[in-house]
Amino acid sequence: MSFSNFIPLQPKKCQCISLNCSGFITESDNSLFNTGSLMGKPVTMMIPFLRKIFHKIKKLKPGDEPLFFQDIRMNLKNFPSVCDFIFTKVENPDGESIIWFIYDNSFHFSAKKLI
Repeated sequence: MSFSNFIPLQPKKCQCISLNCSGFITESDNSLFNTGSLMGKPVTMMIPFLRKIFHKIKKLKPGDEPLFFQDIRMNLKNFPSVCDFIFTKVENPDGESIIWFIYDNSFHFSAKKLI
């Protein structure tokens, strides 16, 4: 399944990002934040939580149960938020890709003044 197949399925508070197996962004729908400044750098260097779990993500195989991580605090420059992350691996004509779904839960936490 290609990256573009996931885009129409996602709610508005979700961003879909495709990573290669080295952790570099190859595509993004930029629905929550623009990934332009992250291109050319491994996301594990900019998001400490990903640095801690990337070895688990790399072990995924296409068809495995997705990995789910709840209430992750993101402190990107223009996107401070609390998000759920889901990672899955898919087979593409070019090889395997990691699909990263970011669900923005900030509206739940901002009402409680936790962000």
